[in-house]
Formats: sequence, C-alpha cells, structure tokens
Amino acid sequence: MPDDTAAALQALIKQVETLTTMVTDQKKRMDGLHGHNARLLDQIKDEKREAAGAKAIARQNSDRTA
Repeated sequence: MPDDTAAALQALIKQVETLTTMVTDQKKRMDGLHGHNARLLDQIKDEKREAAGAKAIARQNSDRTA
C-alpha cells in the first residue's frame, strides 16, 4: 500500500509540474501579447493625433486664404 501511495503522489507531483510549466508558458505569451497590443494602441493613438493636427493646420491655412 505505501508503494501505491508513493506512486500516486509522484504522479500528482508530475502533473503539477506539467501544469505549472504550461501556465508559466501561457503567462509569458499573454505578457507578450499585452505588450504587442499596447504598442499597437499607442501607434493608433499617435496616428490619430497626427491626423487631427494635420486637419487643424489645413483648417488654419484655409481660413487664412479665405
């Protein structure tokens, strides 16, 4: 019986190690995706700011010529 218990415990330990590795790998991928998405959102915000600034400049120039 003690051998069965030890074998069951070893199997559980192995499963926990495997799950821990999987969760760690998934966390790394999620962190990478989070960073990537943050960079994309920053780029989109920057492009919107630039477009708004260009529109404002164009509006000022058209007001001067009118």
